Amino acid sequence: MGYFTLLSNAYASADGWVDVASVRQKMVEMGVKKPPGHSQIQVNGVIHYFVAGDWMHKDVYAIHEVVGKITMQIILELPFV
Repeated sequence: MGYFTLLSNAYASADGWVDVASVRQKMVEMGVKKPPGHSQIQVNGVIHYFVAGDWMHKDVYAIHEVVGKITMQIILELPFV
């Protein structure tokens, strides 16, 4: 599984999205499953653990609201190209 993920990430970093899709399709055909991505943060000494696609966290809606606000701030600060 690790080799497929590395290969897929290498293609993605080179904007080879067709190749990324091909590698991921091959993983599906072979029954290879990649574990979901995750993050963790520490707030006031408490570690909060998040798994990609998990909507079971007790504060999921508040978390998504804050992420949306942060995303909008970033977008509004981007220079026009």
